[in-house]
Amino acid sequence: MRRLGIVIPAYNVAFPLKRLLQQIEEQLTDDVAVVVVDDGSSDNTLQVAKQFESEAVRVLHKENGGVGSARNLGIEECDSEYIWFVDADDGIAPNAIAILLKAIGEKPSNCYLFGSDKLRGKSAETIVNSEAKSYDTSREMAGNFDRLFSENLLNPLWNKLFRKEIIDREDLRFSFIPSGEDAEFVLRFLSHAQSMDVLTDVLYRYRLLSDTSSAHKSHPDYIGDHRQMFKALTDYCDATDASAMAVKTRWAAETAMGFRWNVFNGLEGKGKYRQFSKEVKLRQPEMEALIASLGDCPRQGGLRGLVARSIPLSYLFIKTRLFVANIQGGGTGGHE
Repeated sequence: MRRLGIVIPAYNVAFPLKRLLQQIEEQLTDDVAVVVVDDGSSDNTLQVAKQFESEAVRVLHKENGGVGSARNLGIEECDSEYIWFVDADDGIAPNAIAILLKAIGEKPSNCYLFGSDKLRGKSAETIVNSEAKSYDTSREMAGNFDRLFSENLLNPLWNKLFRKEIIDREDLRFSFIPSGEDAEFVLRFLSHAQSMDVLTDVLYRYRLLSDTSSAHKSHPDYIGDHRQMFKALTDYCDATDASAMAVKTRWAAETAMGFRWNVFNGLEGKGKYRQFSKEVKLRQPEMEALIASLGDCPRQGGLRGLVARSIPLSYLFIKTRLFVANIQGGGTGGHE
């Protein structure tokens, strides 16, 4: 068993996957195993991955089933103490693997949380906790939950290492909801974790091709998906006595606006306000019930809160964001 396993789901990402595997290859040691899962790509992603096959790098191929199913196969096939889920179109810092192996060797923990650079075009935003700290009980983690994830990101997988023994023991796997499966997995894992080490190192490079939701597909069951995601958060709070008030408030605001984006993305022609307004009003009671499932949490105030609650303002906001993105040449979308 190797100390660190890197699981990479890949679907039609030949060029960025090659860049990522080159970065990983330069840092490989005997303590690292890599599993690349080609999820039925129609381009030459599989061929690119096979160029890097070695004793340390395994390449698997499966029929297309979504990123969750690819990661689940990676979990089953990765024999390591810890798993790092890395997206094929992102990157890692030049010394990332060495820093993680050093952290594991110095103080084994159930989970490690570290920083990332959010890259958008020529701009970069660094997201990292301000203080390196160890949390040695689930109660201590829960008591600091809001502080931890007000500085860093709760939802993604790629800014965390997960102890595989917990994943295997609790039979944790990714569900097949189109949105929210990463956050759900993180929360299910944290419900069983007894320790976490926070690093101030910036080890991941998240590439965002666009800051709009213009290219996102409309999810037919957006509210149902988020209901499952919200339940993972409330279950975590019930299991650990965490309040997670700040996280709940942020999720409520982001989901409310995401709901408007999802309605807009499902419109035919995407330019008909009357159709947008009708669909939002039709599903608003269900949306309100979803937000209420989080329990008592303050609504977001200010302009953002007003936009998220107003049908005309949210429609205008979406149209403006798309207009600006198209001018900047960034309307092709990205992964989020």
